[in-house]
Amino acid sequence: MSSVKLVFLGTGSGKPLPSRGVSSVALFRDGQMFMFDCGEGTQVQLAKSSMRPGTLEAILLTHFHGDHINGLPGLLGTLTLNQRQGALPLLAPKGLKQWFKTLRQVGILNTGFTMELQEVGKAGVVLQGDGWHIEAHKLKHRVPCWGYAFVENARPGRFDLERAKALGVPPGPMFGKLQRGESIVLEDGKTISPDDVLGPSRPGLKIAYCCDTVPCEGAIELA
Repeated sequence: MSSVKLVFLGTGSGKPLPSRGVSSVALFRDGQMFMFDCGEGTQVQLAKSSMRPGTLEAILLTHFHGDHINGLPGLLGTLTLNQRQGALPLLAPKGLKQWFKTLRQVGILNTGFTMELQEVGKAGVVLQGDGWHIEAHKLKHRVPCWGYAFVENARPGRFDLERAKALGVPPGPMFGKLQRGESIVLEDGKTISPDDVLGPSRPGLKIAYCCDTVPCEGAIELA
């Protein structure tokens, strides 16, 4: 099973306080960090945490109100100073590319790495990787607003030890292969498939992030 950690970098609204930043949550899974929103002061909160900016895999913004995005230019500048090399996906509602163009035109933003800008325009999977995907659904706010859910792939069903023994599977490496979804061949030539010893697949972990919305269908779908 993967290791997942959530760090609330900011939970305030409107303005940061000495003891609390504004909206930002970091999800850390197996050496990769995903950031949802990036309000003012997020990078300071990040520096106080045990999270390493170099592990940042993607940033997802719900909407363009300042308490959700004003920390982004500073964070990207710090990543440049830290000599980040890998491309960084950035997802947000329509208007993201124009916003970035304006920041560059006035000299506020000049990253030393590639930004992969993606404007979210419809519900569904918007980003995926090894063993996970992120889906988006529209929320209800005064401005266009999207919520996200980080979803792990389904896990294999529970291993039936007694069933495996009854089929003649010897304890050891073959148990592990079956649990990973691989078929095996016994010494007598008999093939045992994972379906013979595994129960129904189990849903992976799902974490939904919904901000600044009234109850709506999109939030229900995400959660």
